[in-house]
Amino acid sequence: MCCRFYYRKESVMRTMQEMELEGILDLSGEGFPDGQINPSCSSVIICGRGGRLSFDTADWGFPAKSGGLVINARSETALVKPMFSSSLLSRRCAVPAERFWEWDFAKNRVEFTDPARSMMFLAGFWQLAEGIRRFVVMTTAANASVSRIHDRMPLMIDRSSLRRWILDDGAFQQLMTQEMPPLSPFREEEQLSLFGQDGIGGME
Repeated sequence: MCCRFYYRKESVMRTMQEMELEGILDLSGEGFPDGQINPSCSSVIICGRGGRLSFDTADWGFPAKSGGLVINARSETALVKPMFSSSLLSRRCAVPAERFWEWDFAKNRVEFTDPARSMMFLAGFWQLAEGIRRFVVMTTAANASVSRIHDRMPLMIDRSSLRRWILDDGAFQQLMTQEMPPLSPFREEEQLSLFGQDGIGGME
């Protein structure tokens, strides 16, 4: 699963410039989402607009019938879930994140980053609920770098594949089954890298 992530406004602005994305946001405004993003919070997302990629904002979580919010969707079953299927088919997005957190089996918070890239893009999709744009983050089975901490991880899309994920209705299902990149975990409470220093093991 994924229930916390983080980005800096400056990093999002730099990414937007590098990718030459259209922006309909006031990136310098005080209301720009920044820092740690929790469920129900507003976040930056990358979505499609007029056949192009653009930045927008959305609140994290679909309203659940029983109350509360649904913040994640399993990639293996999202297409057959009534709550998710139409959004996945037609309203895909990507969520920029410099890091995200999972909680291990002992309920310790563990931070994950991509050692090869400063910015990750979490796969998601959005809908309008009561006039508010809302999104969920998709998850997939954890790879070797995450599975010792949690059995699920965010589905991530490489920067070079963002256009295909968001705009290409014939390509997104293939991207949902791609292998996830190796990530670096870090347990904040101990200020130690998990790999090779506390007995959890090395990256495969």
